[in-house]
Amino acid sequence: MYKRQGSDRSDLRDYLEAEYEEGISTEEAIGLALDTLAQSNDGELTPDGVGVATITVDDPEYAERSSDEIEEILDERDLLPTDEDEADGEDADGATDDEE
Repeated sequence: MYKRQGSDRSDLRDYLEAEYEEGISTEEAIGLALDTLAQSNDGELTPDGVGVATITVDDPEYAERSSDEIEEILDERDLLPTDEDEADGEDADGATDDEE
């Protein structure tokens, strides 16, 4: 996984194109989307800082994921901030004390 802070739009698009595979599951697609978002946030995300919802062809209803579900996915993909990040002055949303 790339871990560059401040990745621009073309970097993110290139990452998606490189990692996407036809026929991936909804769960895999959610993981890929979160991986991609993390690229522009120093490789980390918080469940309160992101929302996830799906509408699939098989079940065309809007389904929003809870913060707990998002946290589980982020944890599985090693995208949650570490305790070291919080000690370095980042708050729970990944912002530094200077950015608030």
